[in-house]
Amino acid sequence: VLNFSYLSFHHKSTARAKKSWYEKQKSMLSSSPLDTTQDIWVENEFWDFCSGKENTFEELQSLFVELGQENFAEEFRDIFYPN
Repeated sequence: VLNFSYLSFHHKSTARAKKSWYEKQKSMLSSSPLDTTQDIWVENEFWDFCSGKENTFEELQSLFVELGQENFAEEFRDIFYPN
């Protein structure tokens, strides 16, 4: 299974445009030996499979947004950017 997964922080209104981009990319593989319904999964297709629950991608995305709003990364600043 190929996974083209990434967490983007686009506003929800861009979700339709993003999904159509994914669908376009998948359709370009129609002449490949890959079965685009089984071999390539994106967003919820992949994360729902991993978790066994629905809408896992949205939950992960909201978690990362929440962590960003709480400035979570600042707790690790001294590890990644030592003086």
